[in-house]
Amino acid sequence: MKILLIAFTLIITGCSTIKSSDSLYTVYSKYTAAATNDNNYIKYFNETITSKVSENNASQLLFHQYMVKEKEHFTKINDNIGCLTVNGVNKSGGPIAFYLKYEFINNQWLISDIDVSFLENVELYRNAALCPDESRVE
Repeated sequence: MKILLIAFTLIITGCSTIKSSDSLYTVYSKYTAAATNDNNYIKYFNETITSKVSENNASQLLFHQYMVKEKEHFTKINDNIGCLTVNGVNKSGGPIAFYLKYEFINNQWLISDIDVSFLENVELYRNAALCPDESRVE
């Protein structure tokens, strides 16, 4: 019976997918801390974004500076894709929202798309996680 239990445990463990234990919001918080303190924030972005930004324009990746106060956040994850919505207040006191898409690559969540929305009023805050392609107004 012990051998059967051990074999079953190994099968279950072997079939499970190991993902980073960090939530998307935790990863986002680490990015904002790194961008504020040590400028080592590039590592939080997927190469699809960093390849489009030259060293001279790396400040484009400092989008978090537009938000001076966070109100709430929402997360959704489907397999290796995750979305994070962060609602807050901008430097002028108006509502702002970040819609971030994350991809799970090499055992870490990386930002692969960003939409920064300056909203007309707080009623436009979304109360659910959206990826940037779901939030953009064409």
